[in-house]
Amino acid sequence: AIVAAGATGIVSVTTPSGTGTKTGFTFRSSVADLSAVSASSGTFDPVFSPSAINYIIPIANNITAVTVTPTTANAQATVKVNNVTVVSGEASGAISLANGNNNVLITVTAEDGITVKTYTLNFQKALSSINDLSALAISSGSLSTTFDAAVTAYTVGVNNNINNFRITPTVLDPNSTVKVNGTAVTSGNQSAAIPLAVGSNPIVVSVTAQNGTSIKNYTVTVTRAASGTASLANLTISNGTLNQPFEHATTNYTTSVSNATAALTLTPTVSDANSTVTINNVAATSGVASSPIALAIGSNTITVKVTAEDNTTIENYTITVTRLKADQTISFAALGAKTYGDADFSLTATGGASTNSLTYISSNLAVATVTGETVTIVGAGSTTITAEQAGNASFNAATNVTQNLTVNKATASIALGNVAQLFDGNARSVTATTTPSSYSCNTYQCKL
Repeated sequence: AIVAAGATGIVSVTTPSGTGTKTGFTFRSSVADLSAVSASSGTFDPVFSPSAINYIIPIANNITAVTVTPTTANAQATVKVNNVTVVSGEASGAISLANGNNNVLITVTAEDGITVKTYTLNFQKALSSINDLSALAISSGSLSTTFDAAVTAYTVGVNNNINNFRITPTVLDPNSTVKVNGTAVTSGNQSAAIPLAVGSNPIVVSVTAQNGTSIKNYTVTVTRAASGTASLANLTISNGTLNQPFEHATTNYTTSVSNATAALTLTPTVSDANSTVTINNVAATSGVASSPIALAIGSNTITVKVTAEDNTTIENYTITVTRLKADQTISFAALGAKTYGDADFSLTATGGASTNSLTYISSNLAVATVTGETVTIVGAGSTTITAEQAGNASFNAATNVTQNLTVNKATASIALGNVAQLFDGNARSVTATTTPSSYSCNTYQCKL
């Protein structure tokens, strides 16, 4: 027979010593079932049944805690939730939920105090889908707009001297992860240095939510300004010596070279490898000798133009190269002695390559004069004949050459004429001719 819980009566008891009866017993229930259970959030899977003891209850990630309301099938049974006694049919205290699996144990103890049944509720809290940043800091420059988690694109301008960049991202959800240009970074910490090229440098900050599928990309485009450096670190020439040691801040130099140097080369070395250089408007390579630059005789201005990477900043260096004139030489042979009365003669000196005519000067015009190349003897004595040749744009004046001219005295003579006469008693005259003719002669009459 089935005896209801709580009933009293006589029970026949058999023991090793025999059979007897006992009275005054109270029958207690062994039912340890729940008749119902509910939670403040979520849906049970499977639907609750007193006989089923394991349940999965999906919970949204934004639910931080739940309460459980268990109802026992037997009013005399007791129930605990996570080992905390709960009144049947009333909600438990709040149970905090972590992301993922959260097992809540409902333990029902039957009235008999012996029979125990445990129900397991697995609250599966969804992993966070939060993929926002709460802050974004940069090592140089300023973001184009104040950081806002909802704004994913930013720009930054930096000077050319900034050649690397760091980003400090801070995630909103500590369970999310963040990468900068594909490299993991700890939230709130600086990334590794990111090299910057001149111009646009997109940097991607990628936030992956805890669920591993929700990803949000923030882009910081850093524009590094082009270099404004337009200077030379060094400048050398193949011939000659600059008037002073090269210094990048000094832009004007002079030098001179011999006439034999018809061309030279320059080797410019730029301070900034990204700048460009030309020599007399012809492209040159930094650190490499230029093509030969032809030199005219006299002053030659060579311009070295350095253009910075920004294509705006320009610096010009000038070297004024003076190519010296060529020398020329006069060949003037010694002059032989002359005698007063000799005929005019020509001078035969030769000059240098300027092709300018030679000019001659006599130091003693009482002895000889020079007209063009013709010498006219004027008197006995000595004079110095100087040969000169002027220079021109290509040649220096020749060094004067002198030669001495000696004019000896001539031998004087008298030639008598008309000396053969017939004597008739009359006086007769004779003629006297002197050499030179400028000499005078006395004439005498003779009587026999």
